[in-house]
Amino acid sequence: MRLRSRYMLFLVWLAVMLGSKTGWATPDTQKFLDGITFYKSGKYKEAATAFKALVDNGIVNAKLYYNLGNAYLKVQDLGHAIYWYERARILDGNDPDLLFNLSYARSLIKDAVHSKDPTLDRIFFFWKYRLSRQTTLMLALTFNGLFWLLLLLRALIKSKRRPLAISALIVAVPTLIFVCTAIYNYYEISQNHIAVILPEKVSVRSGFSEHSTELFVLHAGTMVKIQKRQGNFLRISYSKDKIGWIKQSVVGQLFF
Repeated sequence: MRLRSRYMLFLVWLAVMLGSKTGWATPDTQKFLDGITFYKSGKYKEAATAFKALVDNGIVNAKLYYNLGNAYLKVQDLGHAIYWYERARILDGNDPDLLFNLSYARSLIKDAVHSKDPTLDRIFFFWKYRLSRQTTLMLALTFNGLFWLLLLLRALIKSKRRPLAISALIVAVPTLIFVCTAIYNYYEISQNHIAVILPEKVSVRSGFSEHSTELFVLHAGTMVKIQKRQGNFLRISYSKDKIGWIKQSVVGQLFF
């Protein structure tokens, strides 16, 4: 399967332009260019290391996460690949290439993926699931600004108060929708403790000890929900009847 990487050339151009403004490449620019060079020459492990160094430096970028996921998938590290694809999806859930690669990576998961059947909320609140959180926030800010601008114009222009009032009422509808959705998205992130299994195989046990009863086994890329923390251990749930303890180090949390 050929990974879709249409952003690669654009990002190379962007990195070069950022570096050329001062006549030399910044350390982060150089790391990114090194990652691109490694990736294109088939040195995927080195590419992942270079991209990860940028993440460790505090860079938050959906396309960086996307390319990091590609590099991990190339070295058959499914857990980290899905983890970084999912983090990229949180930032940009509308990227078709990202969704394509994520869908392929998910098809490699050994554990059964619990499908989400269409529910009423997904039908009536479709925009929440179609738009990324960033897009929703931008729309909320845009419509909110437009709403208050129309009210200001109505107060200043006496001759066109009625048309401006009608326009403000019309704009108030999407303003309310997207503002409420953005607030709910923020609440959802704070309450949603989802993680991805990173190693190839993890034993989920009844307690903290390695001698505790093994309840079941999960594999790389499987999504779990964190229920409780106890020191360096997490109680996770995979399904209603599959709950147990694992080490915190074996999962990558999607929300912080």
